Amino acid sequence: MGAFHIYTDGSCYYKSRLGGIGGILRYQFFKKPDGSMVPIEQTFSIPQRDTTVPRCELLAIITAMGMIKKSFKGRIFLNCDAENTVLNIQDPERLRRKNLDLWTQWNQIDAHFGDQISIKWIPREDNKVADKLAGAAYQEAKKLWDKKEDK
Repeated sequence: MGAFHIYTDGSCYYKSRLGGIGGILRYQFFKKPDGSMVPIEQTFSIPQRDTTVPRCELLAIITAMGMIKKSFKGRIFLNCDAENTVLNIQDPERLRRKNLDLWTQWNQIDAHFGDQISIKWIPREDNKVADKLAGAAYQEAKKLWDKKEDK
């Protein structure tokens, strides 16, 4: 049985409310007779509109988790550079007034995978791939929906 190592990020420009989400899922499984693990990677980069940074951060995590089959029984290691998002996931008693639609989705994911999930905050410099994917999604959002350049 393998494990997923997930890195996610969300990006948003507050004036235009355009943003993007990005992430990388690394799945490792025992394939070689010597027991060494062979990684497989999958990425996503999705533009967003009418959004906020906290919404993008949480949506990136939910999107990554949605890419994992419900039948998966291994460990899931989530890595995120949004400290408040991580704290809200770790402590459900924290105030969750905004983005209730996303918190409802997270609660369903948590109910299904439960103790399989570990989440931790990582510094932005340790999250470069997801940051780049979220940034690219934001640039795509600008091309799709922004009539004028951000100032």
